[in-house]
Amino acid sequence: LEGKEKYPEKSKVELKPNGEEEEFWVIRFTKEKFRSYEDYLERLDLYRERIWTCRYTGKTGFTFEEALLHEQESIKFTSMFPETHIKPTIDLIDKSTLTESELIGYIFQYFEQHYVEGEIVQVIVNSQGGDEENQKEKGETSSNKIEAKIIKEDEKDVSDFIDNNDDEEGKMNIQTYQIENLASKEVMDEIPVSNIIREQHPLTKLVILHFIRKYADQEPYDQAPWLIRKPFLSIFNTDRKLSKFMRSKKDKYLRSLKKASSPSPSKFDSNNNNNNNNFSSPTTRSSTRKLNRDEAFNSSSTSSSPIS
Repeated sequence: LEGKEKYPEKSKVELKPNGEEEEFWVIRFTKEKFRSYEDYLERLDLYRERIWTCRYTGKTGFTFEEALLHEQESIKFTSMFPETHIKPTIDLIDKSTLTESELIGYIFQYFEQHYVEGEIVQVIVNSQGGDEENQKEKGETSSNKIEAKIIKEDEKDVSDFIDNNDDEEGKMNIQTYQIENLASKEVMDEIPVSNIIREQHPLTKLVILHFIRKYADQEPYDQAPWLIRKPFLSIFNTDRKLSKFMRSKKDKYLRSLKKASSPSPSKFDSNNNNNNNNFSSPTTRSSTRKLNRDEAFNSSSTSSSPIS
């Protein structure tokens, strides 16, 4: 990526054997081939400029090769994301107005307190043998761990409890789940969350960061919502439509951009109007520079004499 936009690579030159030896130059990290040494150097110089951005993390200031390596690292992290947690995480991200760091912390904490459908866990259950009443009288308990799969979180009306209890730990204890014993295939209902054990947290904050930046984007204004990127909308059955409140926030931001970009007349401009043709504006210079970059990618692919 150059900046935030996709930058098309030049079509690779296919060299067909014609009975004669032909010398050409290859860019190591893109495998592009050039018959012209000048074209090769021009493209290589462009790739060495620090104008490239990782498409997944949004970090910029890379050379082209550094951006490729950074994207490969991001792909490695997102591949570590558990399949069971992808859709629930998308639901937490979609339309959230938290900052990036706040959203990472929120997702991490959410999955500390919640289990998801299909997640494999350890569950503490009471054993079936022995005199349970006698055990209780003696203050003894008999329990064992089983490996189980989460089927769903039980739905309960907890409004009365929440209204009269501010203890967050108490609220967690009323969570119960339906599970399936993986060994016996028995389905068990209303297993308290306190009886469910994970070996470790299913995610790390670094993995969450890469996941967010791969699947969603957020515009740079106050309370801007995170929106799922367009290529993934149909996959996750969501959209980028904004509520009336969110739309008003974005409209306000767009008006501020328009106002900031509108030229304001000055005394200097009016006094020097006749000299304007002697100077290039920043926009003109920028456009010229971009044109030169585009020319590098659109240069003729016709064969030139090889340099010996």
